[in-house]
Amino acid sequence: MPEPTTREILEAINVFAESVDKRFDAVDKRFDVVEFGIKTQFKEVNQRLDQTNERIDKLYTLVDGFIQLHQKLDLELTALRSMYQRLEERIQKLEVQRA
Repeated sequence: MPEPTTREILEAINVFAESVDKRFDAVDKRFDVVEFGIKTQFKEVNQRLDQTNERIDKLYTLVDGFIQLHQKLDLELTALRSMYQRLEERIQKLEVQRA
């Protein structure tokens, strides 16, 4: 059997390279689909994270409002206790004076 010529070898390599190129094109298309799917999923995850961050911000605002209300009511309760103690002292003085 005669040795193949350089031209025959190059033609065989070109045929092989074309089939490899076609396979790579198919793989590239698959990666495009995967890339699109990943981008879509990341977009959805980012939207959900944004929604979660908004909910957390609202929760912080509500908790802060509750804490401020609690502090205000605590101050009012302290003032009422002070008034109550003064009234009790006056009542005791009046009872001592009547006795």
